[in-house]
Amino acid sequence: MVMVENVIKVLPTMETEDFKVLRAIEDGMRTHEWVPFDWLLDRTGMDEKELGYRLTRLDRWDMIIRTRRQEVGYLGYQLRPEGYDALALKTLTDLGVLEGMGPEFGVGKESDVRLGISPTGVELAVKFNRIGRTSLTKIKRYREYVKDKRHISWLYVNKLTAEREFEGLLHLYPEGVPVPRPVAQDRHVLVMKRFHGKELAERDVDDPEAVFEDIWDAYEMALEVGVVHGDLSQFNVVVTDEGDVLLIDWTHWVEVDHPSAEDLIKRDVRVVCDYFRRRYGLKVDERGLLRRLLPR
Repeated sequence: MVMVENVIKVLPTMETEDFKVLRAIEDGMRTHEWVPFDWLLDRTGMDEKELGYRLTRLDRWDMIIRTRRQEVGYLGYQLRPEGYDALALKTLTDLGVLEGMGPEFGVGKESDVRLGISPTGVELAVKFNRIGRTSLTKIKRYREYVKDKRHISWLYVNKLTAEREFEGLLHLYPEGVPVPRPVAQDRHVLVMKRFHGKELAERDVDDPEAVFEDIWDAYEMALEVGVVHGDLSQFNVVVTDEGDVLLIDWTHWVEVDHPSAEDLIKRDVRVVCDYFRRRYGLKVDERGLLRRLLPR
């Protein structure tokens, strides 16, 4: 389990040279599974004593992994998720996006979300993408974006996921589609304005028919902007404290003219309709809904 709390505690004590080494390892992981010590010497311009000191500090903070020389033939290093967190939080702080971090309030299979505070006191939702480095299924989902890359690291896939969702929200939010307001993105971290509510799966709604219709009104608005969600379910529809619907988790969106768009629309309709039938016994006109949503 990634301990962001430890990263948050350590950040104020970290020095410029610590971040320099983390960034060098990050750069090295684009072309190396394990980044060689000698490569880091050249990249950072540090002498062996200084680099060794920095690596020891980072290792003690669980921000890097050190491989034994006999395993790969040389002394090499990788970032742990904590090291990647430190780099992203440092950048977002330097950019004036974040001033403080609060407790975790959302955990998923591929991400977790924490409270963030802006320099002006605005509450933010800070989403850390946590796709495992052996998540081949996730990489396959992004095959058209990574097909020309010979070396794919978990850093790259998590960064791509955050970039993709941020791009989608930038398309949707200004057009009035009920989605989280995007604020910033760096590496694998997406920052949004905080929203208050619960996932549909966690709420017993009083008027399921109205919520069902609100979901498809929102979905149709996204289609009009040219965006297909592609992964809609009861786990990424939020019902706010005011009873409004918010569509979240836009990491798998595609354009409406994408070759898979029609299949993804059918998939989204099927999953949500099945949920309302099962949970509330709602009689839904799935075919009619598809006629409404599918391009003619």
